Amino acid sequence: MRVLSIALLWALFPAMSFAQTAVSPVADPLVRDLDAVVVAGAQPGPGMWKVSKGDHVLWILGTVSPLPGGIEWKADEVCEVLEQADEILGSPGVAIRPDVGLF
Repeated sequence: MRVLSIALLWALFPAMSFAQTAVSPVADPLVRDLDAVVVAGAQPGPGMWKVSKGDHVLWILGTVSPLPGGIEWKADEVCEVLEQADEILGSPGVAIRPDVGLF
C-alpha cells in the first residue's frame, strides 16, 4: 500500500508544479482595468396571459424565482388586473400544522 501511495505522489508531482505556475498572472501592457459599470432601471412586470371563454376571464401571472437582487418591477398592469379580480388564487402548496395538545 505504501508503494502505491509513493507512486501516486510521484505521478501527481508534475501536475502540481504545473498548476502553481499556471496560476501566476503575467502582466500584459495591453490589458487595462476599467471601472465597474452599474446598470439600473425598472423592468417590465412579470408576464401575464389572458384566458377567456364567454364572459369568464382568467389571468395567469408568471413568476420569476428566485428574483435577482435589487430588481424593481413596473407592476401597473398587474395592479389593475388584481383590483378588478373577483378571486385570486395563490401558488399551490401544503401546510402541515400539528394539532398537539398541551402535553
